[in-house]
Amino acid sequence: MAADLILLNRTRTAEQRAKALPNGASVCLAVLFGLVSSAVSPDLAAGDWTTEAGLTVSTVRSSNICLDEEEEVEEWVNKLTPRASIRGEGGRAQLRLSVSAELNDLDDELQQQCSQNRSGAGAFSNSVDNFNPRMSAEGKLELIENLAFIDVSARVQQNRVNPFLTAGDDNLNFTANQNTTYHYGFDPYLTWRVKDIAKAELKFGFDQQRNSDRSVEDSDRHSGSLSVGGRLAGPISWGIIGRYAKTEYDERDENVVATGSRDDTEMSSRSFSLGYRFSSQLHSTFIWGEDDNDFQSVNNIIDGEFWRLQFDWTPNSRTTVQLAYGDRFYGDDHSLNISYRHKRSQFSLRYNKDLTLSRSLRVDQTLLDQIDSQGNAIDPVTGQPVSLANNLTTDTRNPIVDERATLAYRLNGIRTSINVEASHSVQTREEDNEESTFIAYSISAERRVSKHFTLNAGYYISDRDAAESGSRLGEDNDTTRANVGVSYQLGSRTSVSVNYSESERQSANAKDTYEEDRLTLSVNMDLK
Repeated sequence: MAADLILLNRTRTAEQRAKALPNGASVCLAVLFGLVSSAVSPDLAAGDWTTEAGLTVSTVRSSNICLDEEEEVEEWVNKLTPRASIRGEGGRAQLRLSVSAELNDLDDELQQQCSQNRSGAGAFSNSVDNFNPRMSAEGKLELIENLAFIDVSARVQQNRVNPFLTAGDDNLNFTANQNTTYHYGFDPYLTWRVKDIAKAELKFGFDQQRNSDRSVEDSDRHSGSLSVGGRLAGPISWGIIGRYAKTEYDERDENVVATGSRDDTEMSSRSFSLGYRFSSQLHSTFIWGEDDNDFQSVNNIIDGEFWRLQFDWTPNSRTTVQLAYGDRFYGDDHSLNISYRHKRSQFSLRYNKDLTLSRSLRVDQTLLDQIDSQGNAIDPVTGQPVSLANNLTTDTRNPIVDERATLAYRLNGIRTSINVEASHSVQTREEDNEESTFIAYSISAERRVSKHFTLNAGYYISDRDAAESGSRLGEDNDTTRANVGVSYQLGSRTSVSVNYSESERQSANAKDTYEEDRLTLSVNMDLK
């Protein structure tokens, strides 16, 4: 199958991986280093800075480390996860930085055994991923007071190469369906006032994305925008904005099975907006503009005029509602965004339809600075573990129309916390109109039963569908996972935990079906 062929000859050697890391990232990393230096500088000590560090040591017993239904291999794996974070602001600098790394002792010889057992479910790489870094950073530096600024961002994380093939939910398996993405970017910009009439902003952007797996496309992106806006009279406001972005992809590897013939994608737009403020709580904006795009597509129309009517309502300090209705070349351009927070709870409901790229969908935009008792990264907004199943997408050089709905609810009681999440994403590729649907539901709860003991439990369902079964994208599949655990607080900074989970995957491809149970023993230490 073509979906299996994409795994052939994928993994880079150490030398190739070193070359894959972006040279242009030096600017971004230099600014980040400067921001980190600012955080510890005596001159900025009066600023509001917070630093944290920790370490988690785990041993994991898997009943099926190969994720193979026919030949189950039991294995114990040890895992070490150090972490650190800095966030705050001082002087002219702002920074939010979170780094962690998972080190494990997965065995190369065992991987060969798994490869022989599966022998048709996909190829395996020559080496395992014993080191899996994670980094998420956002920073801002004011270069010239009230005039020149630079924003920087950096993200390093793991994701799936092919969302329709077996991969598990973390790095501890031998499916070779894992990729590490290195994404760096910086955006210098100028802001100034045009007399007392308007405010203007001129921004340039550059980012690079490199991937450890050579079947996932490496790319550079150049962008620019100019916006001018202000108030006409009283409640009426106006704005003009022009945007341009060009994404260039590296020369193809001759062994890679990929789609699309172009080496670049260009998207630009210009628009005019007119706003009216009915009250301090309700504001409306009408946008009219035109897209001018250049990319590979099977559709006759890839640009043209667009319009959008948007209402923003803030009935109180805890609630925000944004509703929009419009039309764009790819169809309806509607969106809904509702958020509500209470003293102990948060709720959000979002729906939008957007033209994006797989390189954007691949990188999770959440800042991760928390680790659970097993050493897994935690989304600070939802409280849920971040897995390889997040932000699934297929690899393509051309745009994707992503129609997505998400729902999240979190309750933080005095002793009990509950998290509920649901997401539904329909992604249509412009180059061939192939459609992929990714659906996920999860519920988890945590209960502190005494001063030292805490119980937790969770249930997760994932469903992934291709438009046509047996298409080149892959086969339909679904996964369920249930887990229970207990943790014990040894001191103010140290805890131990035991967690048990069961997973089951069903797929139209029999070789991608498996069952696995895991037992995880962990020690978690907060070092600062």
